[in-house]
Amino acid sequence: MNGKTLMAHKISSRIWQMLSSIQIQVMITGAAITLVVAAAYIYKPDYLKLMELKLYDVLLAQSHSKAQTGSVAIVDIDEKSLEKYGQWPWPRYRVALLLQKINLAGPRAVGLDILFAEPDSTSPKIMQQALKRDLKIDIGFTNMPAGLMDNDQIMAGILDKGPYVMGYSAAFDTLGAKRKNNVTPLKAVILKSSGARPASDYLFKARDLIAPLPVFLEKAGRSGFLNTITDPDGVLRRTPLFIAWDNKIYPQLSLAALMEAFKGSMPDPVIKITRGGIESIKLGRTVIPLEANGAMLLNYRGPSRTFPYLSAGDILDDKVDRAAISGKIIFLGTSAAGLKDIRVSPLDQVFPGVEVHATMVDNVLSNDFIHRPDWMPGLELFLILSWGLITSALIGWASAALTIPLTLILGFGAWYGGVWSLDRMNIWISPFFPVMILALNFSLLNLQKFWFSEKKKKFFKSAFSKYVSKAVVNQLAENPDRLSLEGEEKEISIFFSDIRGFTSISEQLKPSQITLLLHDYFTPVTKIIIQNNGTHDKFIGDAIMCFWNAPLDVKNHESCAIAAALETIEALDDLNKGFEKK
Repeated sequence: MNGKTLMAHKISSRIWQMLSSIQIQVMITGAAITLVVAAAYIYKPDYLKLMELKLYDVLLAQSHSKAQTGSVAIVDIDEKSLEKYGQWPWPRYRVALLLQKINLAGPRAVGLDILFAEPDSTSPKIMQQALKRDLKIDIGFTNMPAGLMDNDQIMAGILDKGPYVMGYSAAFDTLGAKRKNNVTPLKAVILKSSGARPASDYLFKARDLIAPLPVFLEKAGRSGFLNTITDPDGVLRRTPLFIAWDNKIYPQLSLAALMEAFKGSMPDPVIKITRGGIESIKLGRTVIPLEANGAMLLNYRGPSRTFPYLSAGDILDDKVDRAAISGKIIFLGTSAAGLKDIRVSPLDQVFPGVEVHATMVDNVLSNDFIHRPDWMPGLELFLILSWGLITSALIGWASAALTIPLTLILGFGAWYGGVWSLDRMNIWISPFFPVMILALNFSLLNLQKFWFSEKKKKFFKSAFSKYVSKAVVNQLAENPDRLSLEGEEKEISIFFSDIRGFTSISEQLKPSQITLLLHDYFTPVTKIIIQNNGTHDKFIGDAIMCFWNAPLDVKNHESCAIAAALETIEALDDLNKGFEKK
Protein backbone atom coordinates (compact mmCIF):
# COMPACT_ATOMS: atom_id res chain seq x y z
CA MET A 1 0.00 0.00 0.00
CA ASN A 2 1.04 3.69 -0.43
CA GLY A 3 1.52 5.94 2.60
CA LYS A 4 3.82 8.20 4.55
CA THR A 5 5.85 6.84 7.46
CA LEU A 6 7.94 8.53 10.15
CA MET A 7 10.30 6.94 12.60
CA ALA A 8 9.33 7.13 16.21
CA HIS A 9 9.82 10.82 16.99
CA LYS A 10 11.57 10.29 20.31
CA ILE A 11 14.29 8.05 18.84
CA SER A 12 14.73 9.90 15.54
CA SER A 13 15.08 13.33 17.15
CA ARG A 14 17.79 11.95 19.45
CA ILE A 15 19.61 10.50 16.46
CA TRP A 16 19.61 13.77 14.57
CA GLN A 17 20.80 15.69 17.60
CA MET A 18 23.74 13.32 17.74
CA LEU A 19 24.45 13.59 14.02
CA SER A 20 24.40 17.39 14.02
CA SER A 21 26.50 17.68 17.19
CA ILE A 22 29.44 15.66 15.82
CA GLN A 23 30.46 18.37 13.36
CA ILE A 24 30.03 21.11 15.94
CA GLN A 25 32.02 19.22 18.57
CA VAL A 26 34.83 18.55 16.09
CA MET A 27 34.91 22.22 15.10
CA ILE A 28 35.01 23.36 18.74
CA THR A 29 37.80 20.90 19.56
CA GLY A 30 39.75 21.93 16.47
CA ALA A 31 39.42 25.61 17.36
CA ALA A 32 40.64 24.88 20.91
CA ILE A 33 43.68 22.93 19.62
CA THR A 34 44.42 25.78 17.20
CA LEU A 35 44.39 28.35 20.00
CA VAL A 36 46.69 26.17 22.15
CA VAL A 37 49.20 25.84 19.28
CA ALA A 38 48.97 29.60 18.62
CA ALA A 39 49.74 30.26 22.30
CA ALA A 40 52.66 27.82 22.13
CA TYR A 41 53.96 29.72 19.08
CA ILE A 42 53.79 33.04 20.92
CA TYR A 43 55.46 31.87 24.13
CA LYS A 44 57.61 29.05 22.61
CA PRO A 45 58.72 26.70 25.38
CA ASP A 46 62.38 25.70 25.17
CA TYR A 47 61.74 22.21 23.82
CA LEU A 48 59.62 23.61 20.99
CA LYS A 49 62.33 26.17 20.20
CA LEU A 50 64.86 23.36 19.87
CA MET A 51 62.57 21.37 17.59
CA GLU A 52 62.05 24.43 15.40
CA LEU A 53 65.81 25.02 15.24
CA LYS A 54 66.37 21.41 14.14
CA LEU A 55 63.78 21.91 11.40
CA TYR A 56 65.65 25.05 10.31
CA ASP A 57 68.80 22.93 9.94
CA VAL A 58 66.96 20.43 7.76
CA LEU A 59 65.54 23.13 5.49
CA LEU A 60 68.90 24.91 5.26
CA ALA A 61 70.51 21.63 4.18
CA GLN A 62 67.81 21.17 1.52
CA SER A 63 68.42 24.62 0.06
CA HIS A 64 71.30 24.66 -2.39
CA SER A 65 74.85 25.59 -1.42
CA LYS A 66 75.59 29.01 -2.84
CA ALA A 67 78.75 30.05 -4.65
CA GLN A 68 81.38 32.08 -2.86
CA THR A 69 82.64 35.47 -3.92
CA GLY A 70 86.22 34.16 -4.12
CA SER A 71 87.32 37.11 -1.98
CA VAL A 72 87.93 35.19 1.25
CA ALA A 73 90.55 32.57 2.15
CA ILE A 74 91.74 30.85 5.33
CA VAL A 75 95.32 30.33 6.42
CA ASP A 76 95.11 27.17 8.47
CA ILE A 77 97.40 26.09 11.27
CA ASP A 78 96.56 22.51 10.44
CA GLU A 79 97.84 19.13 11.54
CA LYS A 80 100.47 19.14 8.78
CA SER A 81 101.83 22.50 9.94
CA LEU A 82 102.00 21.36 13.57
CA GLU A 83 103.71 18.14 12.58
CA LYS A 84 106.47 20.01 10.75
CA TYR A 85 106.92 23.10 12.93
CA GLY A 86 106.03 21.72 16.34
CA GLN A 87 103.14 22.01 18.73
CA TRP A 88 101.18 25.14 19.35
CA PRO A 89 101.81 27.82 20.52
CA TRP A 90 104.58 28.61 18.11
CA PRO A 91 107.25 31.15 18.99
CA ARG A 92 106.03 34.62 18.08
CA TYR A 93 108.93 35.14 15.68
CA ARG A 94 107.55 32.24 13.61
CA VAL A 95 104.05 33.74 13.71
CA ALA A 96 105.61 37.06 12.67
CA LEU A 97 107.36 35.35 9.76
CA LEU A 98 104.06 33.77 8.70
CA LEU A 99 102.27 37.12 8.85
CA GLN A 100 105.03 38.81 6.87
CA LYS A 101 104.83 36.22 4.08
CA ILE A 102 101.05 36.58 3.95
CA ASN A 103 101.38 40.37 3.75
CA LEU A 104 103.92 40.17 0.94
CA ALA A 105 101.25 38.45 -1.19
CA GLY A 106 99.03 41.55 -0.95
CA PRO A 107 95.87 40.71 1.04
CA ARG A 108 93.23 43.35 1.67
CA ALA A 109 93.07 42.44 5.37
CA VAL A 110 94.30 39.70 7.69
CA GLY A 111 92.12 38.76 10.65
CA LEU A 112 93.85 36.81 13.42
CA ASP A 113 91.40 34.31 14.91
CA ILE A 114 93.95 33.66 17.66
CA LEU A 115 94.26 35.34 21.06
CA PHE A 116 97.79 36.52 21.99
CA ALA A 117 97.00 37.57 25.56
CA GLU A 118 100.22 36.48 27.28
CA PRO A 119 103.89 37.24 26.58
CA ASP A 120 105.75 34.64 24.54
CA SER A 121 107.47 32.33 27.04
CA THR A 122 109.96 31.22 24.35
CA SER A 123 111.45 34.70 23.93
CA PRO A 124 115.13 34.69 24.89
CA LYS A 125 114.50 37.60 27.25
CA ILE A 126 111.63 35.75 29.00
CA MET A 127 113.64 32.50 29.21
CA GLN A 128 116.54 34.42 30.68
CA GLN A 129 114.33 35.96 33.36
CA ALA A 130 112.66 32.62 34.16
CA LEU A 131 115.95 30.76 34.63
CA LYS A 132 117.28 33.47 36.89
CA ARG A 133 114.07 33.50 38.94
CA ASP A 134 113.58 29.72 39.24
CA LEU A 135 117.12 28.28 39.13
CA LYS A 136 119.20 31.30 40.06
CA ILE A 137 121.09 30.88 36.77
CA ASP A 138 122.06 34.00 34.88
CA ILE A 139 122.68 33.12 31.25
CA GLY A 140 123.49 35.19 28.23
CA PHE A 141 123.06 34.74 24.49
CA THR A 142 126.22 35.11 22.44
CA ASN A 143 125.95 37.14 19.22
CA MET A 144 122.15 37.56 19.76
CA PRO A 145 120.98 40.87 18.21
CA ALA A 146 119.03 42.94 20.73
CA GLY A 147 116.07 43.06 18.37
CA LEU A 148 115.67 39.30 18.55
CA MET A 149 115.61 39.04 22.31
CA ASP A 150 111.85 39.68 22.50
CA ASN A 151 109.60 37.67 20.16
CA ASP A 152 106.63 39.87 21.00
CA GLN A 153 108.48 42.97 19.79
CA ILE A 154 109.37 41.13 16.59
CA MET A 155 105.72 40.35 15.97
CA ALA A 156 104.65 43.89 16.90
CA GLY A 157 107.06 45.22 14.29
CA ILE A 158 105.35 43.07 11.64
CA LEU A 159 101.86 44.11 12.77
CA ASP A 160 102.82 47.73 12.21
CA LYS A 161 103.42 47.10 8.51
CA GLY A 162 100.22 45.39 7.30
CA PRO A 163 96.40 45.37 7.33
CA TYR A 164 96.20 43.15 10.41
CA VAL A 165 93.18 42.81 12.72
CA MET A 166 93.84 41.43 16.20
CA GLY A 167 91.40 39.20 18.00
CA TYR A 168 90.33 39.43 21.63
CA SER A 169 87.93 37.39 23.74
CA ALA A 170 84.75 38.59 25.43
CA ALA A 171 83.96 36.87 28.73
CA PHE A 172 80.25 36.65 29.46
CA ASP A 173 80.42 34.78 32.77
CA THR A 174 83.37 36.38 34.56
CA LEU A 175 82.44 37.98 37.87
CA GLY A 176 85.77 39.61 38.62
CA ALA A 177 86.73 43.24 38.19
CA LYS A 178 87.04 44.65 34.70
CA ARG A 179 90.53 44.56 33.26
CA LYS A 180 92.10 47.70 31.96
CA ASN A 181 92.82 47.48 28.25
CA ASN A 182 93.08 49.70 25.24
CA VAL A 183 90.66 47.83 22.97
CA THR A 184 89.09 50.34 20.61
CA PRO A 185 85.27 50.50 20.55
CA LEU A 186 83.34 50.47 17.30
CA LYS A 187 83.01 53.89 15.72
CA ALA A 188 79.53 53.95 14.21
CA VAL A 189 76.57 56.21 13.49
CA ILE A 190 73.51 55.26 15.58
CA LEU A 191 70.05 55.86 14.13
CA LYS A 192 67.31 55.36 16.72
CA SER A 193 63.59 55.44 16.04
CA SER A 194 61.15 56.93 18.52
CA GLY A 195 60.99 54.91 21.71
CA ALA A 196 64.19 52.95 21.02
CA ARG A 197 66.60 52.37 23.91
CA PRO A 198 70.40 52.65 23.73
CA ALA A 199 72.07 49.95 21.62
CA SER A 200 73.81 48.41 24.64
CA ASP A 201 70.41 47.54 26.15
CA TYR A 202 69.72 45.08 23.31
CA LEU A 203 73.17 43.57 22.74
CA PHE A 204 74.94 40.65 24.39
CA LYS A 205 76.77 42.16 27.37
CA ALA A 206 80.33 41.13 28.14
CA ARG A 207 81.51 41.18 31.75
CA ASP A 208 85.13 41.44 30.70
CA LEU A 209 87.36 41.71 27.64
CA ILE A 210 90.48 39.54 27.50
CA ALA A 211 92.67 41.60 25.23
CA PRO A 212 95.93 40.86 23.36
CA LEU A 213 99.16 42.37 24.61
CA PRO A 214 98.97 46.19 24.51
CA VAL A 215 101.87 46.35 22.09
CA PHE A 216 99.90 44.25 19.60
CA LEU A 217 96.77 46.39 19.89
CA GLU A 218 98.87 49.52 19.48
CA LYS A 219 100.52 48.31 16.28
CA ALA A 220 97.61 46.49 14.59
CA GLY A 221 95.15 48.48 12.53
CA ARG A 222 92.00 47.23 14.22
CA SER A 223 90.69 44.57 16.59
CA GLY A 224 87.55 42.52 17.06
CA PHE A 225 86.20 39.92 19.46
CA LEU A 226 86.54 36.26 18.51
CA ASN A 227 83.47 34.87 20.24
CA THR A 228 80.61 33.13 18.55
CA ILE A 229 77.47 32.35 20.57
CA THR A 230 75.74 29.03 19.93
CA ASP A 231 72.07 28.18 20.31
CA PRO A 232 70.97 26.08 23.33
CA ASP A 233 71.58 22.84 21.42
CA GLY A 234 75.21 23.80 20.75
CA VAL A 235 74.73 24.54 17.04
CA LEU A 236 76.13 27.76 15.58
CA ARG A 237 73.40 29.31 13.39
CA ARG A 238 74.03 33.01 14.03
CA THR A 239 76.82 35.24 15.24
CA PRO A 240 76.73 38.65 16.97
CA LEU A 241 78.40 41.36 14.92
CA PHE A 242 78.91 43.57 17.96
CA ILE A 243 78.54 43.34 21.73
CA ALA A 244 78.31 45.78 24.63
CA TRP A 245 80.93 46.25 27.30
CA ASP A 246 81.12 49.11 29.75
CA ASN A 247 78.25 50.84 27.86
CA LYS A 248 80.25 50.86 24.62
CA ILE A 249 79.93 48.80 21.43
CA TYR A 250 82.70 46.49 20.21
CA PRO A 251 82.86 44.79 16.77
CA GLN A 252 83.38 41.16 15.92
CA LEU A 253 86.60 40.11 14.19
CA SER A 254 84.86 39.58 10.83
CA LEU A 255 83.24 43.04 10.97
CA ALA A 256 86.55 44.66 11.92
CA ALA A 257 88.30 42.81 9.07
CA LEU A 258 85.76 44.14 6.56
CA MET A 259 86.24 47.68 7.83
CA GLU A 260 90.02 47.29 7.61
CA ALA A 261 89.78 45.90 4.06
CA PHE A 262 87.79 48.91 2.84
CA LYS A 263 89.21 51.65 5.03
CA GLY A 264 89.38 54.95 3.21
CA SER A 265 86.56 53.97 0.85
CA MET A 266 83.90 53.02 3.40
CA PRO A 267 82.24 55.52 5.76
CA ASP A 268 81.55 54.65 9.35
CA PRO A 269 78.92 51.91 9.70
CA VAL A 270 75.36 52.95 10.47
CA ILE A 271 73.44 50.96 13.09
CA LYS A 272 69.67 51.24 12.96
CA ILE A 273 67.71 50.65 16.17
CA THR A 274 63.93 50.40 16.61
CA ARG A 275 61.78 49.86 19.68
CA GLY A 276 62.10 46.11 19.08
CA GLY A 277 65.90 46.13 19.09
CA ILE A 278 68.72 46.22 16.57
CA GLU A 279 67.35 46.13 13.03
CA SER A 280 70.41 46.41 10.77
CA ILE A 281 73.92 47.69 10.25
CA LYS A 282 74.92 49.42 7.02
CA LEU A 283 78.43 48.96 5.64
CA GLY A 284 78.92 51.22 2.65
CA ARG A 285 75.94 50.40 0.43
CA THR A 286 75.29 47.01 2.00
CA VAL A 287 72.59 46.72 4.65
CA ILE A 288 73.01 43.68 6.90
CA PRO A 289 69.72 42.54 8.49
CA LEU A 290 70.17 41.65 12.15
CA GLU A 291 68.18 40.09 14.95
CA ALA A 292 67.15 42.25 17.89
CA ASN A 293 70.33 41.37 19.84
CA GLY A 294 72.65 42.29 16.98
CA ALA A 295 73.16 38.73 15.74
CA MET A 296 73.29 37.82 12.06
CA LEU A 297 71.89 34.56 10.69
CA LEU A 298 74.74 32.87 8.84
CA ASN A 299 74.04 31.86 5.26
CA TYR A 300 76.43 28.91 5.20
CA ARG A 301 78.01 28.11 1.85
CA GLY A 302 78.24 24.42 2.65
CA PRO A 303 79.94 22.06 5.10
CA SER A 304 83.42 22.66 6.48
CA ARG A 305 86.28 23.48 4.08
CA THR A 306 83.96 25.08 1.57
CA PHE A 307 86.33 28.07 1.49
CA PRO A 308 89.92 27.84 0.21
CA TYR A 309 92.26 26.60 2.96
CA LEU A 310 95.98 27.43 2.76
CA SER A 311 98.29 25.49 5.04
CA ALA A 312 100.39 27.76 7.30
CA GLY A 313 103.26 25.34 6.92
CA ASP A 314 103.10 25.62 3.11
CA ILE A 315 103.21 29.43 3.34
CA LEU A 316 106.26 29.26 5.60
CA ASP A 317 107.85 26.92 3.04
CA ASP A 318 106.93 29.30 0.17
CA LYS A 319 104.76 26.65 -1.49
CA VAL A 320 101.64 28.83 -1.89
CA ASP A 321 100.96 30.92 -5.00
CA ARG A 322 100.61 34.64 -4.27
CA ALA A 323 97.39 34.70 -6.31
CA ALA A 324 95.69 32.59 -3.61
CA ILE A 325 96.13 35.51 -1.17
CA SER A 326 96.36 38.68 -3.27
CA GLY A 327 93.39 41.02 -2.94
CA LYS A 328 91.55 38.74 -0.50
CA ILE A 329 90.45 39.01 3.08
CA ILE A 330 92.45 36.39 4.96
CA PHE A 331 91.65 34.79 8.29
CA LEU A 332 94.41 33.06 10.24
CA GLY A 333 93.04 30.24 12.39
CA THR A 334 93.21 26.53 12.98
CA SER A 335 91.33 23.39 12.04
CA ALA A 336 93.47 21.15 14.24
CA ALA A 337 91.20 19.25 16.61
CA GLY A 338 93.65 19.53 19.52
CA LEU A 339 93.40 23.34 19.53
CA LYS A 340 89.66 23.16 20.27
CA ASP A 341 88.44 25.79 17.82
CA ILE A 342 85.81 23.43 16.40
CA ARG A 343 82.10 24.24 16.19
CA VAL A 344 78.91 22.51 15.09
CA SER A 345 77.08 24.11 12.16
CA PRO A 346 73.65 23.21 10.73
CA LEU A 347 75.51 21.53 7.84
CA ASP A 348 78.47 19.91 9.58
CA GLN A 349 79.26 18.40 12.98
CA VAL A 350 82.93 19.42 12.73
CA PHE A 351 83.20 23.04 11.58
CA PRO A 352 86.35 25.14 12.20
CA GLY A 353 85.54 28.34 14.07
CA VAL A 354 87.68 30.40 11.73
CA GLU A 355 85.33 29.50 8.86
CA VAL A 356 82.49 31.25 10.68
CA HIS A 357 84.29 34.57 10.17
CA ALA A 358 84.91 33.72 6.53
CA THR A 359 81.21 32.91 6.06
CA MET A 360 80.08 36.20 7.56
CA VAL A 361 82.45 38.23 5.38
CA ASP A 362 81.43 36.32 2.25
CA ASN A 363 77.74 36.94 3.04
CA VAL A 364 78.42 40.68 3.24
CA LEU A 365 80.54 40.84 0.11
CA SER A 366 77.89 38.98 -1.90
CA ASN A 367 75.01 40.86 -0.20
CA ASP A 368 73.47 37.45 0.45
CA PHE A 369 71.71 37.31 3.83
CA ILE A 370 69.05 35.18 5.46
CA HIS A 371 66.22 37.50 6.43
CA ARG A 372 63.68 37.24 9.20
CA PRO A 373 61.43 40.26 8.53
CA ASP A 374 59.43 41.96 11.30
CA TRP A 375 56.15 40.81 9.73
CA MET A 376 57.15 37.13 9.70
CA PRO A 377 55.68 36.26 13.15
CA GLY A 378 52.36 37.72 12.04
CA LEU A 379 52.36 35.62 8.87
CA GLU A 380 53.23 32.42 10.73
CA LEU A 381 50.51 33.07 13.32
CA PHE A 382 48.00 33.65 10.52
CA LEU A 383 48.98 30.33 8.93
CA ILE A 384 48.53 28.52 12.23
CA LEU A 385 45.04 29.98 12.83
CA SER A 386 43.77 29.65 9.27
CA TRP A 387 45.07 26.13 8.68
CA GLY A 388 43.83 25.00 12.05
CA LEU A 389 40.29 26.17 11.29
CA ILE A 390 40.40 24.84 7.72
CA THR A 391 41.39 21.35 8.83
CA SER A 392 38.77 21.44 11.61
CA ALA A 393 36.06 22.23 9.07
CA LEU A 394 37.33 19.60 6.65
CA ILE A 395 37.45 16.84 9.25
CA GLY A 396 34.09 17.84 10.66
CA TRP A 397 32.11 18.07 7.42
CA ALA A 398 34.11 16.67 4.50
CA SER A 399 34.73 13.06 3.59
CA ALA A 400 38.05 11.32 4.14
CA ALA A 401 38.56 11.25 0.35
CA LEU A 402 38.67 15.06 0.41
CA THR A 403 40.20 15.67 3.85
CA ILE A 404 43.33 13.52 3.45
CA PRO A 405 44.60 14.98 0.14
CA LEU A 406 43.84 18.56 1.19
CA THR A 407 45.67 18.10 4.50
CA LEU A 408 48.64 16.61 2.67
CA ILE A 409 48.62 19.53 0.24
CA LEU A 410 48.65 22.03 3.14
CA GLY A 411 51.50 20.15 4.85
CA PHE A 412 53.53 19.92 1.65
CA GLY A 413 52.84 23.59 0.97
CA ALA A 414 54.20 24.58 4.38
CA TRP A 415 57.33 22.48 3.97
CA TYR A 416 58.07 23.38 0.36
CA GLY A 417 57.23 27.03 1.05
CA GLY A 418 59.87 27.08 3.80
CA VAL A 419 62.48 25.45 1.54
CA TRP A 420 61.62 27.65 -1.45
CA SER A 421 61.66 30.93 0.49
CA LEU A 422 64.97 30.04 2.16
CA ASP A 423 66.54 28.89 -1.11
CA ARG A 424 65.23 31.49 -3.53
CA MET A 425 64.42 34.52 -1.37
CA ASN A 426 66.72 33.99 1.65
CA ILE A 427 63.70 34.44 3.92
CA TRP A 428 63.24 32.05 6.82
CA ILE A 429 59.56 31.09 7.12
CA SER A 430 59.20 28.40 9.74
CA PRO A 431 56.80 25.58 8.76
CA PHE A 432 57.15 23.97 12.19
CA PHE A 433 54.00 25.28 13.88
CA PRO A 434 51.75 25.16 10.76
CA VAL A 435 52.76 21.51 10.26
CA MET A 436 52.20 20.89 13.98
CA ILE A 437 48.61 22.16 13.86
CA LEU A 438 47.93 20.03 10.78
CA ALA A 439 49.28 16.90 12.49
CA LEU A 440 47.48 17.54 15.79
CA ASN A 441 44.15 18.39 14.20
CA PHE A 442 44.26 15.47 11.79
CA SER A 443 45.11 12.91 14.46
CA LEU A 444 43.09 14.20 17.43
CA LEU A 445 39.99 15.27 15.52
CA ASN A 446 39.80 12.02 13.59
CA LEU A 447 40.19 10.17 16.88
CA GLN A 448 37.34 12.22 18.31
CA LYS A 449 35.26 11.59 15.21
CA PHE A 450 35.93 7.85 15.48
CA TRP A 451 34.83 7.92 19.13
CA PHE A 452 31.61 9.69 18.15
CA SER A 453 31.03 7.20 15.35
CA GLU A 454 31.40 4.23 17.71
CA LYS A 455 29.12 5.91 20.24
CA LYS A 456 26.57 6.55 17.52
CA LYS A 457 26.64 2.95 16.32
CA LYS A 458 26.18 1.74 19.89
CA PHE A 459 23.18 4.02 20.30
CA PHE A 460 21.63 2.85 17.04
CA LYS A 461 21.94 -0.76 18.03
CA SER A 462 20.54 -0.06 21.47
CA ALA A 463 17.64 2.06 20.22
CA PHE A 464 16.54 -0.03 17.24
CA SER A 465 17.33 -3.59 18.27
CA LYS A 466 13.93 -3.83 19.96
CA TYR A 467 12.09 -2.63 16.88
CA VAL A 468 13.86 -3.90 13.78
CA SER A 469 15.98 -6.86 12.74
CA LYS A 470 19.70 -7.04 13.39
CA ALA A 471 20.43 -6.64 9.68
CA VAL A 472 18.43 -3.39 9.55
CA VAL A 473 20.11 -2.15 12.75
CA ASN A 474 23.54 -2.73 11.23
CA GLN A 475 22.56 -0.90 8.06
CA LEU A 476 21.29 2.07 10.07
CA ALA A 477 24.46 2.14 12.17
CA GLU A 478 26.66 2.14 9.08
CA ASN A 479 24.47 4.56 7.07
CA PRO A 480 22.69 6.95 9.46
CA ASP A 481 22.28 9.49 6.66
CA ARG A 482 19.60 7.26 5.13
CA LEU A 483 17.26 8.39 7.90
CA SER A 484 15.10 11.46 7.36
CA LEU A 485 12.85 13.31 9.79
CA GLU A 486 10.97 14.92 6.93
CA GLY A 487 9.15 11.72 6.02
CA GLU A 488 9.26 9.71 2.84
CA GLU A 489 6.45 8.57 0.55
CA LYS A 490 6.85 4.91 -0.39
CA GLU A 491 5.03 1.61 -0.60
CA ILE A 492 5.08 -0.41 2.62
CA SER A 493 3.45 -3.53 4.03
CA ILE A 494 1.62 -3.08 7.34
CA PHE A 495 0.84 -5.83 9.84
CA PHE A 496 -1.89 -5.57 12.52
CA SER A 497 -2.65 -8.27 15.05
CA ASP A 498 -4.77 -8.22 18.21
CA ILE A 499 -6.34 -10.71 20.62
CA ARG A 500 -9.86 -11.84 19.74
CA GLY A 501 -12.29 -11.20 22.63
CA PHE A 502 -9.67 -9.46 24.73
CA THR A 503 -12.24 -7.29 26.47
CA SER A 504 -14.21 -10.25 27.86
CA ILE A 505 -10.99 -12.08 28.70
CA SER A 506 -9.56 -9.12 30.60
CA GLU A 507 -12.75 -8.85 32.68
CA GLN A 508 -12.09 -12.33 34.09
CA LEU A 509 -8.38 -11.71 34.97
CA LYS A 510 -6.51 -9.76 37.57
CA PRO A 511 -4.27 -6.85 36.38
CA SER A 512 -1.13 -8.91 37.03
CA GLN A 513 -2.54 -11.74 34.97
CA ILE A 514 -3.39 -9.39 32.10
CA THR A 515 0.19 -8.08 32.13
CA LEU A 516 1.56 -11.62 32.03
CA LEU A 517 -0.84 -12.55 29.22
CA LEU A 518 0.24 -9.60 27.05
CA HIS A 519 3.92 -10.26 27.74
CA ASP A 520 3.59 -13.90 26.76
CA TYR A 521 1.75 -12.91 23.60
CA PHE A 522 3.80 -9.87 22.45
CA THR A 523 7.24 -11.43 23.03
CA PRO A 524 7.08 -14.28 20.46
CA VAL A 525 5.11 -12.20 17.95
CA THR A 526 7.65 -9.32 18.10
CA LYS A 527 10.45 -11.85 17.65
CA ILE A 528 8.80 -13.27 14.55
CA ILE A 529 8.35 -9.79 13.06
CA ILE A 530 11.99 -8.83 13.61
CA GLN A 531 13.25 -12.16 12.23
CA ASN A 532 11.35 -11.37 9.03
CA ASN A 533 13.00 -7.91 8.66
CA GLY A 534 9.97 -6.03 9.93
CA THR A 535 9.94 -2.82 11.99
CA HIS A 536 7.90 -2.79 15.16
CA ASP A 537 5.89 0.40 15.37
CA LYS A 538 3.75 0.28 18.50
CA PHE A 539 1.58 -1.70 20.91
CA ILE A 540 -2.04 -0.55 20.95
CA GLY A 541 -3.63 -2.13 23.99
CA ASP A 542 -3.81 -5.79 23.03
CA ALA A 543 -2.82 -5.06 19.42
CA ILE A 544 0.58 -4.91 17.76
CA MET A 545 1.43 -2.85 14.68
CA CYS A 546 4.46 -3.24 12.46
CA PHE A 547 5.55 -2.52 8.88
CA TRP A 548 8.05 -3.49 6.21
CA ASN A 549 10.11 -1.44 3.73
CA ALA A 550 10.74 1.37 6.24
CA PRO A 551 12.89 2.98 7.53
CA LEU A 552 15.15 1.09 5.10
CA ASP A 553 14.18 -0.69 1.93
CA VAL A 554 13.30 -4.37 2.34
CA LYS A 555 13.39 -6.55 -0.72
CA ASN A 556 10.11 -8.51 -1.25
CA HIS A 557 8.58 -6.77 1.74
CA GLU A 558 5.12 -8.14 0.89
CA SER A 559 6.37 -11.73 1.12
CA CYS A 560 8.17 -10.95 4.41
CA ALA A 561 4.96 -9.53 5.91
CA ILE A 562 2.87 -12.55 4.82
CA ALA A 563 5.55 -14.95 6.14
CA ALA A 564 5.48 -13.17 9.51
CA ALA A 565 1.65 -13.41 9.63
CA LEU A 566 1.69 -17.15 8.84
CA GLU A 567 4.41 -17.83 11.43
CA THR A 568 2.40 -15.87 14.01
CA ILE A 569 -0.69 -18.00 13.34
CA GLU A 570 1.38 -21.16 13.72
CA ALA A 571 2.85 -19.87 16.98
CA LEU A 572 -0.65 -19.18 18.36
CA ASP A 573 -1.37 -22.93 18.62
CA ASP A 574 1.38 -23.36 21.18
CA LEU A 575 0.45 -20.10 22.91
CA ASN A 576 -3.24 -21.06 23.24
CA LYS A 577 -2.31 -24.42 24.72
CA GLY A 578 -0.17 -22.66 27.29
CA PHE A 579 -2.89 -20.18 28.11
CA GLU A 580 -5.44 -23.01 28.59
CA LYS A 581 -3.11 -24.72 31.09
CA LYS A 582 -2.64 -21.46 33.00
